[in-house]
Amino acid sequence: ISITLMAANEPDVSKRILFQKSYSEKKACTQKNPEGLAQAMSLAMAEISRKAIMDIYSLLKNRV
Repeated sequence: ISITLMAANEPDVSKRILFQKSYSEKKACTQKNPEGLAQAMSLAMAEISRKAIMDIYSLLKNRV
């Protein structure tokens, strides 16, 4: 998953991108069925979300 955070009010196009990063995560399927796949995907997305939130929070905290 790639995330780009942009400043819409920045007149200088070269300074609009505040943050850009790609995340990937792998989680093992504990069950070989659709429910197991959904659980593994959910765990992977939860980890990506946690990392992205921390990164974006750090960026915004330093901008204030």
